[in-house]
This record gives sequence, structure tokens and C-alpha cells, in this order.
Amino acid sequence: MHFVRPCWNCSRGQWGVSLRAASMRAAIRLRSGFKEGFDVTFRYRKPPDPLELHDWQAQDLTPMNAALSEIWTRWDQEGIRLANDLVNTCMDLSDASVALAPASSVAQRLSRQVIGERGTPEMEEAYDRAVKAMAHARKRLAGYARSTLKLDAVDLFAQVEPPDDQSAVTTTPMATQREDAAENGRGALPADGAVS
Repeated sequence: MHFVRPCWNCSRGQWGVSLRAASMRAAIRLRSGFKEGFDVTFRYRKPPDPLELHDWQAQDLTPMNAALSEIWTRWDQEGIRLANDLVNTCMDLSDASVALAPASSVAQRLSRQVIGERGTPEMEEAYDRAVKAMAHARKRLAGYARSTLKLDAVDLFAQVEPPDDQSAVTTTPMATQREDAAENGRGALPADGAVS
């Protein structure tokens, strides 16, 4: 089963990269501008350290690249192509998450210094496209791995549909357990769900 582990590690690494990309994106917006400069200057907060950022990102990128190396040495051409695509879309997402809005005028640069970094609608669209591209690349790789392993085809984006009528759900799982216990003669469970 040399097929399962590298595929799983690539998918797991992709998930970690996407979470870190979202965190970096939020940090750029929250930790920029006058307040951040003030906090760093007066040592209320330490400045970002590029080496710490590298180590933080490597926690997901290193296993993902190790899995990619294993895929390159053991898989066929289609599997390699799909794995390369997944890693490339991860890097595209990382790039989109740290993109900065262009500031061509003095007023825009001053605004960036005072207010901080803000995204443009185009940047938001590019980020959303990168997230979707990565999700689809992961789906294609997993689907290929499943077919190679002779597993049934499944909808990897399947979700549970909410009931049309929310009022139809009137009991909680604990209430159902209490009712079942009472019907079976075991006595009712305590109301708070505690077991004595």
C-alpha cells in the first residue's frame, strides 16, 4: 500500500498549508498600521521573525514535500501530475494569502502606514479562487488514489443536507436516550445526563 501514505500526507499537508495561509492573511491585516508599529516600537509585541515563520510553515510543507518525493519515485505519470498540481495550488494559495494591495500614490502609502493592510475585491476573489483550486486538486488526487486502489467511486464533496423543516427536529440526543431508557424499563436517565 505504498499509495495510501504519500497521498494522505499530501492531503494532510495541503490542509495545514490552507490553515496557515488563512492565519497569515489575518495577521497581515490585523498586525499592520500605526498600532502595530507602536506596539513593536515600545516592545508590547515582538516583530515578526522570518526564521520563526519559516519553521512554522515547514511543519506542513516538509511532510508534504517528503510525500511528493515518494510519489515521484513510486507512482505513475498521472499520479505525479495530480500530486504536483496539489502542491502547486498550495503554493498559489500561500502567495494569494500574503498578497499586498498596490499603493501607487502617496495618499495610499500613508493610509497603509496609518490604517494598515487591507485587501481589494480583486485580492479577495484571487484568494477564493486559490482556495477552490486547491480543494479541487485535493479531490482529483484522492479520486485517482481511490480508483487506483480499486475502491468505489464516491462524491468527495458530499455534505449532509439540512432538513427542509427545522421544526421536525424536536428532541435532543440526550432526551431520546432518556425516553428509550424509560421505555425499556431501565428507568430514566438523570435530566442533566449525568450517570450515577
